[in-house]
Amino acid sequence: MVHRGPDADGVWADPEGRCVLGHRRLSIIDTSDAGVQPMLDPRNRRAITYNGEIYNYLDLRPELESLGSRFRTRTDTEVLLEALANWDVAALPRLDGMFAFAMFDTLTGELLLARDAFGEKPLYYTKLRNAGIAFASELQALERCPGFDPAVDVSAMAEVLSFQYIGAPRCIYRSVKKLEPGHWLKISADGTSSTGRYFEFRPGQGGFVDRPLPELADELEDILLRSISRRMIADVPLGAFLSGGVDSSTVCALVRKRLDRPLKTFSMGFLDEPDSEHVIARAFAEHLGTEHHEEILTPDVSAFLGGIGSILDEPNADSSCLPTYLLSRFARKHVTVAVSGDGGDEMFGGYGRYLATLEEDERRKLGEIGDWWGRGQVYYGNRILVSLEADIHELFGFVPEEFAAHVAALRERVDQCGENLLGELRRTDAENYMPGAVLPKVDRMSMQCSLEVRTPFLNLELARKGLRPADVRLGQEQPPRRRWSAIGKS
Repeated sequence: MVHRGPDADGVWADPEGRCVLGHRRLSIIDTSDAGVQPMLDPRNRRAITYNGEIYNYLDLRPELESLGSRFRTRTDTEVLLEALANWDVAALPRLDGMFAFAMFDTLTGELLLARDAFGEKPLYYTKLRNAGIAFASELQALERCPGFDPAVDVSAMAEVLSFQYIGAPRCIYRSVKKLEPGHWLKISADGTSSTGRYFEFRPGQGGFVDRPLPELADELEDILLRSISRRMIADVPLGAFLSGGVDSSTVCALVRKRLDRPLKTFSMGFLDEPDSEHVIARAFAEHLGTEHHEEILTPDVSAFLGGIGSILDEPNADSSCLPTYLLSRFARKHVTVAVSGDGGDEMFGGYGRYLATLEEDERRKLGEIGDWWGRGQVYYGNRILVSLEADIHELFGFVPEEFAAHVAALRERVDQCGENLLGELRRTDAENYMPGAVLPKVDRMSMQCSLEVRTPFLNLELARKGLRPADVRLGQEQPPRRRWSAIGKS
C-alpha cells in the first residue's frame, strides 16, 4: 500500500516462523533510515509495525530513560516500543496519539494489536485457514490472503443502507473484524486471545462542574494549546485545513495568535456553489495572517465515484468524501502533514441534532409532545438513519437479526440515560458515527494522497476534561472572558 507510505518499506520475519510484520513508511519524525520499520528493540526481543503518531513521545522519553531505556533514534516509534516493553497495555491510556500497531514478543510468542482511543487509524484482522491471523490498515490487503472468504455480511449491508457506514467490530465481510477504538487484542503463542478496553468517552457520567464558565474555558484553552503544540512537531512541511467553521478556525487562530507560529492554510471551493466555504475561509486567513492556499474546482463526481470503492475498502456514504480527497490532494502539493478540526462536534456537542433532541425532550416533559415520543426512537430514527427497519424489510424482504439488535441497543442506551441526555448523544456519536463515518473518510482520503492529518480535538486530556461538563443554565449571566481572544472579539 504505497500510498500509505511512499518513503520506505520493510519486512521482518520471526526466526522461528511465528510472525511476519510488514510496513510502508511516510516519514514525519526523524526522516533518516533510523526510523525504518518494522523496528526491533535493542534486545531484539520485540518487533513493532505501527501507523500513526505518538504526539507526547517527548514527554514520555525522559521517564522511560529513568527506567533504564536507551534510545538510538529520535522517533516516536522507539518511544512507543519502549513504553510497551516497560508498561505493557498500561502504556496505552498514557499515549496522546493516533495509532494502529502490532507488536510481537519473540520471547513469549505473544502478538499485541492496539488501536487509538477514538479510531483515527484503522486496523482490520481476519482468521486464516491455518488458525493464524492476518491484519492490515486496509481491507484490500486481507483480500489477497490465500483462502480469504469474501462472503458479504447481510447485516453489514443493512447497516450501510441505514447508517451509511459500518461500525466496529463489524465489517462488510463476515470473515473480517475491525478492532474497536480504544481497545487492544492479545494473541498468545497457543492461539488463545484476550481483549480489553483502555479508554471510553462517557461525558456526564461523573456529574457536572459548577465552576465559573470563563475559568473552565481558560483551562480548556491551555489543554488545546498543548494538544496543538504537540501536533505541530514534524520534520516535514506542515499546514492546516481551514474551512471557516468554528473547529478548524479555532485551531488556526490558536496557532497564529497564541503560539505565534507561521502557518500554511488550505481550503477548497466549488464553482457556482453559493454555499462554498472558501470565501469565509479566505477572509479568516487574511484576519489571522496565514499563508493561504485555495483551489476552486468543478469536480468530476462521476469519475470519482467510479474509483472510490478501491479507496474506501468498504462502503462509506459520507457526502464529504470527495471534497476531503480533493483538499488532501491539493494540500499534499505543499505539505506532508495537515492539522484539522475533526472531533470538535462530538467533544463539545456541536451538532444541530443534539439541540433538536434536547428541545423536544423538554417539550415532552412539559406535556407539549405526547407519550409516543421517545429519545432513542427519535435520535436513532430519521435524525440519524437514512433507512429505517421498514425500509430495510421492503428492500430485503426481512430485517437481519444482528442489524435489528444493534439498532435496538443504541436506542435503549439513549432511552436510559436519565438527565444526561446531551452526554449520551455525545458518547454515542463519539463511539459510533465518528469512528464509523468521519474518521475513516479522513484517513482514507488523506492517506490516498500520502498526507497525514492530525486532529487536536481528539486528545485524551481534552476528552477527560469534557467528561464533567459545566452545568450552565440557560439565561444565567456569565462574566466576560478573561483571555479567550485568539480569534478576535468574543
